Amino acid sequence: MPWFGFNRILCVVLVAMLINGIVGCDTQNSKPPTAPESNSANESTSPTVIHPFGVQTARLMIENPTGLPATLYRVEANQLVEAKKLEPQETHHLFVVPSGFYSVNVQRTEDTNSVGDRQFADAYPAPAISSILGSEPVKIEITEAPAPQSGWCWIPAGPAVVGDTLGVGAENERPARIEYVAAFWLAETEVTNDQYAQFLSAQSSVDEKWIDLESMKCRIQKSEEGEFSSDAPELPVVMVSFYGARAYCDWLTQETGQTHRLPVEAEWEKAARGPNSNIFAYGNIYRQSLANQESGKLKMVKSYQPNAYGLYDMTGNVFEWMANQNNPNGDAIFDQSLRGGSFVLDGMYLRNSFRMRQSKSVMTDDIGFRVAKDLN
Repeated sequence: MPWFGFNRILCVVLVAMLINGIVGCDTQNSKPPTAPESNSANESTSPTVIHPFGVQTARLMIENPTGLPATLYRVEANQLVEAKKLEPQETHHLFVVPSGFYSVNVQRTEDTNSVGDRQFADAYPAPAISSILGSEPVKIEITEAPAPQSGWCWIPAGPAVVGDTLGVGAENERPARIEYVAAFWLAETEVTNDQYAQFLSAQSSVDEKWIDLESMKCRIQKSEEGEFSSDAPELPVVMVSFYGARAYCDWLTQETGQTHRLPVEAEWEKAARGPNSNIFAYGNIYRQSLANQESGKLKMVKSYQPNAYGLYDMTGNVFEWMANQNNPNGDAIFDQSLRGGSFVLDGMYLRNSFRMRQSKSVMTDDIGFRVAKDLN
């Protein structure tokens, strides 16, 4: 096919994606589209039609026993368009909406969504995708937020889209689906060299399957006295296996009395996508400068802005070990899941739905991990 013919086809595809809100123009001066008017039908007896012109629609049910004011937004590329304010006195809302991604943002009476001077979203993803839901509604329940914990980000309970919604992913990203994910905490950063060195120093012996201390890529050293330290304390720990990641979680569990663990894939993807169900942790438009991607070099945690839930480096920097297998019925050796991409990859392999699989024992310079824990 001639070069100009390929470009013409590419332009048609991009225009179609723009129309459907899959990609957008990265411009600070563009104005978001006007929010559609909503029907004034009684919500207790019939659904409110937010956009009467939608060809495909989905049902969205929001329960709000807290009585807190909230707002429903539609995600349009990298913009949020207000669709409906939820009155605090109404605890039950049923909407018919154009198929797409939405979020429910809550305004709390107390500043529960902050740690120090850092704010993060108090919002719920609402993936109202008709092709997945069919006639079933997607259900959101607004709950009370727990007290903030330094170093941890609260991910509220509710539905999350999991898998490739663009049609560009691998077979193991399909079919895209909506899963209910219970509320949990996720560490705001990947585990650092300093944190892992503390774990190693607390052990009576170090299993050689945990971490490759002999590698030049490993920045943790052992002193003659048997203590471990790092000359790059804020870099994420690498050259660590799945076994080494799990051993660290077990140690934290013993130290704190609260179960610490690796996240499962649905938890990780919900947290990475954030309340807007984004393609990348930072948004729906690929921007090389917004994460450690394509740099070829590992960088300190918190080198880039966090996502809406306050999580750093969910896109790029290092791959992160997951608790579950990539394909339980497949290869018994290379079956452990990794998420998030790394500093050597570009956009195709950095999407939040992208899945990598590897042997549990592998140790490389672009694989690390982060820790999750349950609310109780």
